Amino acid sequence: MVSMAEQLDDYLAKIKRLVPNRAERTIITKAGADVLQKKLADETKRLHYSNRIATGNDPHLADSVLVSSKNVDGDVDGTATVGWVKKKAVIARWLNDGTVYIVGDHFVEKTREETRSDILKSEYIKWKELGH
Repeated sequence: MVSMAEQLDDYLAKIKRLVPNRAERTIITKAGADVLQKKLADETKRLHYSNRIATGNDPHLADSVLVSSKNVDGDVDGTATVGWVKKKAVIARWLNDGTVYIVGDHFVEKTREETRSDILKSEYIKWKELGH
């Protein structure tokens, strides 16, 4: 007869095989973040792109969507973030949330909701590729 402790240890070992470690989580969440970054850049370009004649070295908001394999505090904890550098994030927030002079269209939230299933699919594919 197998003891309860042995059964629980066996169960824990099975679960640990399913849960990716930090390095694998970073790879998995980066795959999802890449999907969101592409869609967010496309939506930003579609909704808020203007044909500026002289842009200089300042890229357009749609060309400035970044992906990082770190959390918002800059720590590597297995998460990935999608967003803009501070200067561009302010502009994106104005367009998203609105101001006294701009009606917000909430394009960031809408894009997140619309791409949620695609993000999860890409993360699942990456999870399977890592052997889980």
